[in-house]
Amino acid sequence: MWSVLQQARSWVTALAAAWLAQAPTSEPAASRPASAAGSYLAAEGIPGDALCLSDAGCPFARDVFVDFDAFGVEGRVGGEWITYDYDEVTRPVTPTQLLEESELSLAVRLIVSEVGADRLLVNRNAMLEAIGILYTVDNRLDPVAYNPDNRSDAPLFPGCGSAGTFAGCANAQQYLGMGTWRALSPASRYDEAVLEAATDAAVTAWWLQGHGYVRDFTQGATSYVHRCGDAAYGKPTTACDAHLGRPEGDVKGGNPFTGPIVFKAPGPWTSHGHYAMVDVRQVEYDPWWDTTPGDAQADLDNLAPARFDWPDASAADPRMAAVVNGVDPVADAAMLQRILLRK
Repeated sequence: MWSVLQQARSWVTALAAAWLAQAPTSEPAASRPASAAGSYLAAEGIPGDALCLSDAGCPFARDVFVDFDAFGVEGRVGGEWITYDYDEVTRPVTPTQLLEESELSLAVRLIVSEVGADRLLVNRNAMLEAIGILYTVDNRLDPVAYNPDNRSDAPLFPGCGSAGTFAGCANAQQYLGMGTWRALSPASRYDEAVLEAATDAAVTAWWLQGHGYVRDFTQGATSYVHRCGDAAYGKPTTACDAHLGRPEGDVKGGNPFTGPIVFKAPGPWTSHGHYAMVDVRQVEYDPWWDTTPGDAQADLDNLAPARFDWPDASAADPRMAAVVNGVDPVADAAMLQRILLRK
């Protein structure tokens, strides 16, 4: 068991390098000890704390390699090592303390709570889910996105608007996951290795989105909804089997955790005094393996073929496909098996 944990920890030291096919401008991430970030960067002629993403420093440093080539980042070659403080983005906080958290910490908690740490590893399209969710916050802060007709009577999302902040806008009343243990104390229930790998993925998504390396493929979405999976795939969550406690209309076998995510943007102005929200992008749930319960090892041996489609074929974008194709399935079989058996 100890050897398995050692293998998992060495792999999750830099998730992006383990997920991505190549890191052409640097040595493989797995060969770098987690505690060696400063000395490694200094050896490259970069001050040891130069890329630390935390204003308070990185005493609990974790390093992630963002591979520009694998992610299809236009105008950039090679990649970039970034360092973040793992304790900062996973330590227990109260709802009040969330207002004082850094944007990185809030973004990671938002992604982990709204996507789910396990889904970040299971779904091959999870990086797009995470980036899209971050864009909904940005769009709620941007009048061009949330008020496309520039109407003086357009309603604002609470805590958002041109005078809003990321902390005020990504609030638990609007993003319900931010009020759950997944955002407030993720380490209290998530498997340690799963949370470490998922956090690396969330930091990568924040870095890609924050720098504009991946464009807003949601077409200005300001909200999103999760849909049912399996037997009720694509249907509203009211159809998920026994999910909301209202059995009328439930579809037997409809799973609330294995469906797509649908992004919505302001559409036509209605007579009720608000913009109608219209579906603009759907990101499919496409697991790396067949998640048939009780057959975890067989699932690990049969990875799903690559699949990525937009709702409308005319909007297919190879740059978005690159974000998906730049991510490989989790390498640690023991970690995958734990995720599968928990389903």
